[in-house]
Amino acid sequence: MPKFNKRCLKYHKDNKQCIHENLRLHFSYVSNISSWWMQPDLVLFTGDFGNENVEVVRSIADLRFPKAVILGNHDAWTTTKFSVMRKDPVQLQLEWYGVHNMAGSANKIYGAAVGAPEDHCLVLLAHNGPTGLGSNIFDICGRDWVSGGGDHGDPDLARAISQLKETRKLPVPLVVFGHMHKELAHGNGLRKMVVVGDDNTIYLNGANVPRVKRLYSKQGTSSISSLPLSTPNSEGSLRAFTLVEIVNGQLEKIAETWVSVTEDKATIEEEHILFSCGPSVSELSL
Repeated sequence: MPKFNKRCLKYHKDNKQCIHENLRLHFSYVSNISSWWMQPDLVLFTGDFGNENVEVVRSIADLRFPKAVILGNHDAWTTTKFSVMRKDPVQLQLEWYGVHNMAGSANKIYGAAVGAPEDHCLVLLAHNGPTGLGSNIFDICGRDWVSGGGDHGDPDLARAISQLKETRKLPVPLVVFGHMHKELAHGNGLRKMVVVGDDNTIYLNGANVPRVKRLYSKQGTSSISSLPLSTPNSEGSLRAFTLVEIVNGQLEKIAETWVSVTEDKATIEEEHILFSCGPSVSELSL
């Protein structure tokens, strides 16, 4: 399996960039949706493609458009037996990537990003977001499965971002991740999906789960229900995408978009603006 790490993405700021970020994508429709409607400059995948679903990961690797990918915890080798080596499986996998502690992980992220040219726009892609963005259950990385909440962000990512800003004065306009589902556990509502930091770094969570729903007709009306990714459906499906527009190095817009997909077309059904340049920014700030 190829090695995927938290990585930096670099865009030349002279061009308009459209970033399509999504979670648990139904891959048979990716190229069709891109060619019919979105035509993004880059597609971001934030991980959790299934429980050790190597076939899906290989399918992503074969997609023929610009993309960046990171694996999630559901993509880890949790069922692999390491008893012969008598080692903790998580620690063994970390050592495979040369990571022995949080500081070492932060250094890897920092090293990947620090070489970004000054005339490029730097975007960080991770499976989970950084610490420091709130500890309420509804916060962007808040623990929603236990009473009292808590900050479930990654300290290594937070440390790397801080190092980039302090030692190299390198701006980080956008950090993209998933993992923390929008719909909170125990029916507690919805999670905050966008946060604007004090230094104008924008943190975006794209984990809108489930992001594929079934479309079907009943007595002339359209209905929606949850659709497992492996379930075929001739009448189509409704799919969620998070779209980001960057113009001349400036993040202009983030939208959660629902698209109906049938055999012959893809149609925008809903669009919810999560961020746009202007007065609305202050409403999302920490």
